[in-house]
Amino acid sequence: MQQAKRESCRGGKAPQTRAALPYERMFEPEEIEALRWGHVPSASSDHWHVFMEGSWLYLRDVDTPHYTYWLLLEHDGDAWQVGEAWASREFGECCDTLAADLKLLDDQLELLLAENAHLAGPATKESWPCKPMPQETGLLHYERHLSQGEYETLLRGLVPESGDDHWFVYMQGEWVCLHRSWTGECVFMVRLTPTDDGWRAAETWVNGDRSQFPETSEHKQIEMLDEIIDRLTGRKAT
Repeated sequence: MQQAKRESCRGGKAPQTRAALPYERMFEPEEIEALRWGHVPSASSDHWHVFMEGSWLYLRDVDTPHYTYWLLLEHDGDAWQVGEAWASREFGECCDTLAADLKLLDDQLELLLAENAHLAGPATKESWPCKPMPQETGLLHYERHLSQGEYETLLRGLVPESGDDHWFVYMQGEWVCLHRSWTGECVFMVRLTPTDDGWRAAETWVNGDRSQFPETSEHKQIEMLDEIIDRLTGRKAT
């Protein structure tokens, strides 16, 4: 199954006439992962094209040339919430009442979550084309402490959404494996061990094949690894 994109179907313009919806809903992180896969209609009776771009979720009736509903999803602690919700009023489409609009939106999201539930699990080695760490490696003197929540985020990993995403991350046993998304080459491997108040990096290896990873400065290697984990765990905004 391919992740739905704007280009998956024709159309998809922002309408000039729109209305704000008082739509409130919370999502768990795994539900956000399911939403990111979206939906591409596969039959004439299937009218909805759904995709995400950044933090915006778009729902479009394929019979119209523009978005029908679109939502801004905002991170709120360990969950996500709808920050803004909009409905098209370009040609008087959508529903006759606000309550009907909200019910239709709820129904479509429930269908999407059910359809993509099997895709919302943690990343695995099979989630993206990747290569093993080469024989040429270096031991990195890396110190890092993770809270339990940050560790659980790493357990979910990171599967690239597009070619603009540079990293593929998954956990295999006690090891966090970080690969370049474009080439699949393994750059870092971090072994995590539990502590009284979370987890710590007990052992870290870096790719030593200079044709794959030319960076030789240990300081910059550690800085790069910290930045990837910061972004993944939410310490640094993406």
